[in-house]
Amino acid sequence: MLTNGKKLVLEQIITTIASIADAAQDHFAAFYNELMPPLKYIFENSKGDNCKMLRGRTIECISLIGLAVGKDLFGADADQIMQFLLTSGVNFEANDDPQISYFISAWARICKVLGPGFAKYLDLIMPSVLLAADFKPEVTIVDGEGDEEDNEEWNYLPIGANRSLGIRTAGLEDKVTACEMIVCFARELKEGFAPYAERVMGMMIQLLRFVFHEGVRQAAAECLPFLLISSRVFGEPHLRHSWETVFNAYKDANKKENENEVICEILNGIAECVEQFGETSIITAQDIEQIYELVLFRLEYLTKRRIEREADRKDDEDIDDEDEQESLNEVFESESNMLARLADINHYLFMTKKEANVPFFDKMAIHFASLLDPRRPYQDRQWAICIFDDLIEFGGHSSLQYQHLFLQPLVNALSEKHAEVRQAAAYGCGIMALKGGQAYEKHCTQLMQPLIISIERSDARSTEENSAATENSISAIAKILKYNSAGLNVHEFVPRFISWLPVWNDHEEVPYVYDYFCDLVESQHPALQGDPSRIFQIILHTFSHGAFDGDASELLENTKARMKSIMKHIQMNEQLFNQILTSLHLNSHQNAVLQQILT
Repeated sequence: MLTNGKKLVLEQIITTIASIADAAQDHFAAFYNELMPPLKYIFENSKGDNCKMLRGRTIECISLIGLAVGKDLFGADADQIMQFLLTSGVNFEANDDPQISYFISAWARICKVLGPGFAKYLDLIMPSVLLAADFKPEVTIVDGEGDEEDNEEWNYLPIGANRSLGIRTAGLEDKVTACEMIVCFARELKEGFAPYAERVMGMMIQLLRFVFHEGVRQAAAECLPFLLISSRVFGEPHLRHSWETVFNAYKDANKKENENEVICEILNGIAECVEQFGETSIITAQDIEQIYELVLFRLEYLTKRRIEREADRKDDEDIDDEDEQESLNEVFESESNMLARLADINHYLFMTKKEANVPFFDKMAIHFASLLDPRRPYQDRQWAICIFDDLIEFGGHSSLQYQHLFLQPLVNALSEKHAEVRQAAAYGCGIMALKGGQAYEKHCTQLMQPLIISIERSDARSTEENSAATENSISAIAKILKYNSAGLNVHEFVPRFISWLPVWNDHEEVPYVYDYFCDLVESQHPALQGDPSRIFQIILHTFSHGAFDGDASELLENTKARMKSIMKHIQMNEQLFNQILTSLHLNSHQNAVLQQILT
């Protein structure tokens, strides 16, 4: 097709193959051996300036296929493809070559496939990537009114009366792509990226202030935690100095940034750093104080925006309700994302510092509690409950001093119409039972009825979100009955608990539900004794829905083994087992799952 001049058709075919590979993922392996050789041939033999786009799309297709099928299949071709790229003769100083972004993106995908094995190529590709990332756009000041708007090569920003700042766009998107790819290299290679960590860190800190493109600032904020991880190999003194440099850059950027998406990435970067280094001495008490000051700064920013928004709505009576609501929903989503990142920071501080974090949290408690106000958007209440969930989970008995702030709002949230709020509240109830001990015994007793009402709502399983909330409530009751039931007649609640099974959606809560279920079966609880068919069905349906396919934890693996053991025990009574099979009329999938359970 190249020789016949049908280049555009070939580009379209290759783009289609790339889209299919991206969607099919590992299912595309069946076509790999048939398609990879001609794609390599096209890339190697499409010469000349008129084939630049074809080469770009071909390497995009090759790298997407590699990402789809994985290292085992793609690894044999990866080195040859990298050599193609490295000897292509592309001039990375040219800001108008369409191949540049395709090549850099392909390197990132190949890095994801090869993992640490990609490190051997860094010295060959990083000069080109750094060159693209360090690109400085051409800018100019334009006075008066003109026809600038019609010039597609320039973007113009008003900077005053009859004045505009012009930014030439050529090379700018390649800069964004290069920054995003550096993020990928640092994330995937970890210590393997160490030789470039210090230089790139300096560049990314500078790019946090790159005013011409928020995508560059986002990539810079995202990259810094991975560069700190890469720097571990240089020892603690170097790492401590690097953290101080990064944290100061984050603090400065947080004060000046106005774009919500970039703010979220800055906050996420801080959360990542706390997750990675919070258990070490790298992050000091003074750092924690300043982190919470930063969190408070953004909480006050969100509150100020909400107050201004409400004032604007009162002043403007002509706003169309439907249009206004759509716009408000976008604002709520953006601000909810920011609040989620603030909650993440709090989560990792508690997860790494445990009860030692409570004194730092104390100054923030009243501010977080204000988010529980029922007049606030439901997203505010959701994340506020998550914040207090972390206090309960990791704060030990110190959390009791704040119960006047969170307990009643948490109970009220169990009847919320928004499933996300119910789920957060139900999780907190379970944590009270699991971690609260005798101090929370009275509260656990009082939580049973609200939890039951939450589980038995008419819409309890109507959506995926509702199912997640419902299963968290079921898990909370399992935790109360197993760990904190001194104030209850447990036997009164067991038949109801059994009636809610099976559950399978929430992989984190499934082990707690079935750990208690196995306790009941193994202790021959009257609610299950004499009903092996019911036990059989619960276990089979649970496995059939992939309930134990989540990330393996010790509790999950132990519970899974107990469930299989119970099934095998039922199988030992051959007559009973065959009667159950005859009555249930299992389909082919269920039969296959049953064989997996029993073998």
